[in-house]
Amino acid sequence: NFIDLQRINLKEGLYNFELKIKDLQTENTKEYVFHDIITMAHKTDEIEISGIEYLEKYYPTQQANALSRNGYDMVPYVADFYPSNIKTFAFYYEIYNTKTVFGENQEFLLQYYIESTNLKQPHPNYTKTKKQKVADVIPVKSEFSIEGLETGNYNFVVEIRNKENKVLATKKSFFQRSN
Repeated sequence: NFIDLQRINLKEGLYNFELKIKDLQTENTKEYVFHDIITMAHKTDEIEISGIEYLEKYYPTQQANALSRNGYDMVPYVADFYPSNIKTFAFYYEIYNTKTVFGENQEFLLQYYIESTNLKQPHPNYTKTKKQKVADVIPVKSEFSIEGLETGNYNFVVEIRNKENKVLATKKSFFQRSN
């Protein structure tokens, strides 16, 4: 297994993405080439939630490096499958544009939870709701103990709610648990 994490700040626009992989240890191997088109469109008048990064572990940064983000080194968990020997579900994401949407010095509700893909309801033992103050960027790093989470298919869900409890933004990320 290997990890290569690249964080690249891109301005709005359309980008061609190309990834080439080749086994340099084996002779006459064919190069694998992947192409994609990426559209970067940053909304400034709506709440946005970054991609959700699952974490193997995190710890305070001693010296900034490729794994550093907001004062922590975060080692990505590179799969969406959690076998029974893994007891913790750790994650990181960021929230943007809350000052624009809610106004200065305001608060909103941040809720994140695990839901079964079948039931589409928050699992009562894996739900966190808290009041959050607005900011330019809100980093969220947390974890759940999943020792008792049954085998199944799940979504990790992030919701941003206003004072009337209306959902203004949602992000979901799939994972599987074997227990």
